[in-house]
Amino acid sequence: MNIRSWQRSSIIPAETQLKRVVVKGAAAFLFGPTRRHFQAWWPHLKLKRWGVSPEILYRGVRVGTLVTHHHLRRPEAIYVIGSGPSVLEQNLSLIPDNSSILLNGAISLLGDVIKRPLAVAIEDERFVWRHFKMMQERILEQTPCFLSPAVIRAICERNAEWLRAHPVILIDDLRKPYLRRRTNDAHLKRRRFVSFSDDQAGALSLAPAWGVIQGGSVVVSAIQFAIALAPAHIGLIGIDITNSNEPRFYELAGDAAKSGLLKARQRIIEHLVLAKKICDERAIAVSIHSSKSALLQAGFAYDASFELARKDLES
Repeated sequence: MNIRSWQRSSIIPAETQLKRVVVKGAAAFLFGPTRRHFQAWWPHLKLKRWGVSPEILYRGVRVGTLVTHHHLRRPEAIYVIGSGPSVLEQNLSLIPDNSSILLNGAISLLGDVIKRPLAVAIEDERFVWRHFKMMQERILEQTPCFLSPAVIRAICERNAEWLRAHPVILIDDLRKPYLRRRTNDAHLKRRRFVSFSDDQAGALSLAPAWGVIQGGSVVVSAIQFAIALAPAHIGLIGIDITNSNEPRFYELAGDAAKSGLLKARQRIIEHLVLAKKICDERAIAVSIHSSKSALLQAGFAYDASFELARKDLES
């Protein structure tokens, strides 16, 4: 399997960091504590989510189209592919076209290994700052993209024209929703489409077109869309949740972006355990394609069907 290592396109420019600090401070002052998350899209991004032609506006100009996950075909199996080092132990060329959701740096697989994904998903705007060149080179036109408001805004700041050729499915955080006040779990529990775990530690949306519950990693958002598409099987690849001190599979040692995995690990696991429970109730089989994944100690089954032979790993 030919996987190119990608160095960061650049260190995050100091002016970009300063601009975000200023915008966040201004948003907190202008909007108050329950709407300070408006900084994710303020002041120039506008998302017209409903109506005949949902669209993305930046500085008053239409730059893209919004769709929902119903825009996607429903494959028999969906493979959610993350950036854990275990990706290098898998023969992902065996994955059928139009069945994979590639998270963040897993887009580096496009072209070399994955020809046509079901979609890509990017939730953290810092990925755009570091890897927009990779996005431009790897994500082909008309590839559906799950994107958060902050990511959409960051793309617009780099090259808004890029969005015109990519249908966007919004990742809207129900706790910090677009154009609405921040909400809490007591409010979310009144929504019929939000499911909480028995211990209340995890929560997921069963209607992601209305919004998702973010849970420390884009994989949590992606699996909510995957469940909503109702495949027979969901496979998790490169979701190791154990590699906070290791570079992601597409990064070089010594040039890896800082990871928040250690801090978010328990939160991610709690949400994915709830996802498995929901899948079990809906007769959706869930498996892990990583012998290193922390999820194996949380009741998930290991599937070695993509595992490379040892001679291939050593070559």
